Amino acid sequence: MTISPRVKLVTLSTVRAIRGTDAETVTNMVDNMIHPQHIRFAFNVSHKSGKGVRDLRFWMVELAAPVLVRKFSVQDVIGEILGSRESFQRGELEIQWTCSATLIGKLIKERLLTLRGRLITRKSLETFLFSRFSGNCAT
Repeated sequence: MTISPRVKLVTLSTVRAIRGTDAETVTNMVDNMIHPQHIRFAFNVSHKSGKGVRDLRFWMVELAAPVLVRKFSVQDVIGEILGSRESFQRGELEIQWTCSATLIGKLIKERLLTLRGRLITRKSLETFLFSRFSGNCAT
């Protein structure tokens, strides 16, 4: 299976296909640090955080080569996800984060992401991803 290098974060369904497992097992891989196939870098992109709703996205690089990123910190990963850009078009985030225009719109409406003109600021994306890192909270 080939995934475009433009895609940085993938859905639970993609992880299930890669690992050949069910959703509950993938969730255990995120939540259980002693799981033999623990997934460290997952982010809850739900616009309803704090209400028990999770819409997880998983860092594709970790899924493809977990040994290579074993020593990465969440700051390193967010830097890799966002690259050197200072702002992002909504459509580009839809591709990179494997999400819908509706979700991006809701994140903006809830002021979880910040627009500068028609572009989403890097700073708001960094803040959002860090706050939604699986190691920070279970929501």
